[in-house]
Amino acid sequence: MSDFKLMDLYFNGVDAENEYEVFTPNIYKDIFLKVEAFRINDFLIGNKRYLYGDKGTGKTAIFKYIQSITGEENTLLIRYDRDINRDEKRKIKEKNIKINSNSNIDNRNMDSGWIVFFIKQLLVLDKNRKNPIFKHDQIFEKILEILDNSYSVLRDNIENIFPDNRRNNIIYKIAKAQLDNGKDDKISIDFNIYFTQILGLFSSLKIINKKEKFYIMIDELELLKDNSKQFQNDVRLLTSLIWGIENFNKICKEKKLEIYTMTALRTEVYDEVFSDGKELNKVFSHAAIEIDWRKYSTADINKNPLIQLIENRFKTFNNNDLRNNENIWINHFEPINGEDPKKYILKQTWYKPRDIVRWFTCVIKKGKESNRITNEMVNNAKSNYSIECWNEVVQSLRVKFKKDEIEIIALLLRHCGRTFSLQYFKEKREYLATIDNRFTKFVIKNNVLLEILYKLNVIGNVNPYNEYEDDYFYYRDKKILNFELNFKLHTCLIHFFK
Repeated sequence: MSDFKLMDLYFNGVDAENEYEVFTPNIYKDIFLKVEAFRINDFLIGNKRYLYGDKGTGKTAIFKYIQSITGEENTLLIRYDRDINRDEKRKIKEKNIKINSNSNIDNRNMDSGWIVFFIKQLLVLDKNRKNPIFKHDQIFEKILEILDNSYSVLRDNIENIFPDNRRNNIIYKIAKAQLDNGKDDKISIDFNIYFTQILGLFSSLKIINKKEKFYIMIDELELLKDNSKQFQNDVRLLTSLIWGIENFNKICKEKKLEIYTMTALRTEVYDEVFSDGKELNKVFSHAAIEIDWRKYSTADINKNPLIQLIENRFKTFNNNDLRNNENIWINHFEPINGEDPKKYILKQTWYKPRDIVRWFTCVIKKGKESNRITNEMVNNAKSNYSIECWNEVVQSLRVKFKKDEIEIIALLLRHCGRTFSLQYFKEKREYLATIDNRFTKFVIKNNVLLEILYKLNVIGNVNPYNEYEDDYFYYRDKKILNFELNFKLHTCLIHFFK
């Protein structure tokens, strides 16, 4: 055991993508916790297409796991928030191009540019595959030529989603060889004609590897409450993306291609995108899986998958004989503040894998050379861990509030303290309004604000019956906030607001 050090566990941050880059696919598969309820096999055969859940529940980790078992050549992971720039999204929303009613594709509320985008990415990657799906004949080259002539940048640039267009017309470049003056020029082509040609050519492609599978995964679907108009535009664009995914999957199925397009959404994005669409709700009812770890909150702690996640990590990176899980906890953990380390660690989290990774990352930084988690390390890491937890809350708050409003909320919570009543909350808010005029412009009702904070697990209710039992939090399956009970900050946030 003396040769093992905590830094050997390679907790290098909370991003699954970073972990995937550090490890080989085989190691990533070993440390990945495959939970049966998340039905990963259904995504591999196209029965499921949508993952949704809170930030940090492991949506990206599942996509990276799919990549690790299918091979990078057979996957394309697009990070919506990072790979596609905001200006490009804005242009698409302003152009608002849709398929016409004569198309054989269900086009309700769908921006057909996404289908062109998927075809573009698929064929560009197939061009360089060792085992291509399609025959690279004249039809194949014709589609690539059309794409080249309708995009202002290189066709393999993911940032550029949609061809250059103006008023429902595609701006199409004509090669100078086709013109008498020997110069490149541009013409306008009706979008519906353009799309019909792309789709017709794609349908005519010859398949040479019918058993070859390919997965397009769109991750990091996010919404920010920067301004109301922009926010609504973002919702519409994401709605069109969902329809684009649905219809592209239909196209591939009709062509008997094992090409599956899927996406992952945060819960708050799901709530906004699907709040006004019955048809979309039908899609999600049979094609979506919620990533929710709360169902395990009351289970036997030794069977809790988050505890198993920790044990998997130790087994993978510790060469010593740790086949007995209990040896991991005996050999590498002190009782933390007099408590069973398993129970203590879970209390510091919102029952999400990212919380576990974040906690270990912060703690191990305080003792990288050690082979054992000590009380001193845990106590020294509390402040940094709490700050990082609040930063994650901010990401969720940004869907509903502007930046200055989030600062107001933080200031109000800091003044309320660790536990507080509804009356105390009201009094503090009224007091702060006398010294900070931002509070007078912040008009959301107290009950509504507290319910939002409760659903984000920033606050819970104090258990009035037994101080030694768990308090009431949304992630612990207590779905309704009780305004008659005192409120309590989540343990992981206390040091941020201290």
